[in-house]
This record gives sequence, structure tokens and C-alpha cells, in this order.
Amino acid sequence: MPDKKPSENIEKEIEVVEKEIQFGDNEYLCFACGEKIASDTLICPYCKTAQDKKELY
Repeated sequence: MPDKKPSENIEKEIEVVEKEIQFGDNEYLCFACGEKIASDTLICPYCKTAQDKKELY
């Protein structure tokens, strides 16, 4: 079996997915404080942490 190296896009997606624990289609846990928040939330209302890397730049 040939060794396949994952593409950069897959590695970036894995990093984001590891931070989110899904609760259905519209909720997940904040990776910083652990509170359930809506999936479209960019900044956690509890701990004020950016949930998307784009918000940091």
C-alpha cells in the first residue's frame, strides 16, 4: 500500500473539527469554556473567545 500524505486542506479541517463537539445540527461546545453555543456563533458569549480562526486575524 502506498503511503498517502493528507493534503493541507484536510489537515486544516481536522484542526477545526477537533475543537467542536457537536450537539445536533445547531449547537456545539465552546473549545475554551465548554458551554453549549449555537453553531453560527463567532465569539462565545460566555468567555468571549473567537470560535473561528478567521476572527483572530
